[in-house]
Amino acid sequence: MARATNCLRQRLCPENPKDLNFQLMEGCMPEGFFQADVYMTERRHLIFATVEQLTTVTKAKSWDIDGTFKLVQKPFQQLVMINAFVPSGDHTNQVPLLFVLMSRKSTKYYKKVMKKVMHLLPIQPAVQQVSLNIDKAIWKSLRSFLPTVKLEGCVSWTRPCGGRY
Repeated sequence: MARATNCLRQRLCPENPKDLNFQLMEGCMPEGFFQADVYMTERRHLIFATVEQLTTVTKAKSWDIDGTFKLVQKPFQQLVMINAFVPSGDHTNQVPLLFVLMSRKSTKYYKKVMKKVMHLLPIQPAVQQVSLNIDKAIWKSLRSFLPTVKLEGCVSWTRPCGGRY
């Protein structure tokens, strides 16, 4: 049953884009999940999150920002995720809440994307601390929009580093 459903879904959805000049098919994703298409100097970055996820990001006091290159195919280079701890019964789980497909990674692109993310949030975020990988471009962009937030570097999401910046 699951195999048949996956085959049908693959036939209904478009192929992966070969370049950045493609039309996004919002009908192939959950309603309201696509939030923004950020263009800048022939680069394109796509932001995804539901309204509920944006609200949860806004309320979270701690964010973990992580990026991966392994899951992404050209023309995109990186998937950046904003994760937060969400209560679930008597414990909390770290949950990815906001996703950004980046076609290039540099300070100017991260700044443009962060500006859009801040605009998408329903109110000023309550975040007080952000853990993120040690990528100077991301650090600089966060400092522009969240100057009072404590930034902490991480070796990986499973082992936070002792250095605080």
